[in-house]
Amino acid sequence: MRCRSMLGASGTATRFSESATTVRSRGGRYRVQALVRSQGNAPDGASCPECAAAWFVIGVQWLDANDSFFGDEKNIKPADPSQNDHDWSLESFDLDAPPNATRILVWLTAHYPGRVDYDNVAVLPL
Repeated sequence: MRCRSMLGASGTATRFSESATTVRSRGGRYRVQALVRSQGNAPDGASCPECAAAWFVIGVQWLDANDSFFGDEKNIKPADPSQNDHDWSLESFDLDAPPNATRILVWLTAHYPGRVDYDNVAVLPL
């Protein structure tokens, strides 16, 4: 799957996905990647205690043969929350599809008060 157009998300737990990508081989390995610009998503705990989950901006949900959701994975949590705010950079992580996964649903999110812009979202078989 490739999403070539830019998408901006802001607010709390804004979700977006193009369409779910078919898993080519059950148990296969994939890379999820996107160009990302993130602003206002570095929770400091004092001014935004409800932003504790704001560290992730890309995630996937696994779907089975009945299109039922059964699990998710998120991009790697940065060691320092201030790393959540950055100019355009390539964000990626690799994952293994569970044996019963038939599709991957990409989840793009921003948590308030932040904004995240996305471009070139892709799920690549490895």
